[in-house]
Amino acid sequence: MYEYDPTPFRGVFERDFGYLAGVARNATRFADRPALGEAEGVRSWTYAELWRDVERLAAEFAARAASGPARRSSSSSSTGPSSP
Repeated sequence: MYEYDPTPFRGVFERDFGYLAGVARNATRFADRPALGEAEGVRSWTYAELWRDVERLAAEFAARAASGPARRSSSSSSTGPSSP
């Protein structure tokens, strides 16, 4: 009896049919439709605008990760509030 082996197709499915690929596909498919809006109705994003912001933010995270460990500012404290 034949047993189906999905191994040869795993890369295709993970690349082309995963969650991220679906979001990217829908950002193109529904580019001019509203995707997200503030509760107060002041600002809204189309799918294309939201996808551009997501890509920009992801690139910023990647750049910061590549530049090394995060640095704490001099005003922050890892030990909690200072004693009086």
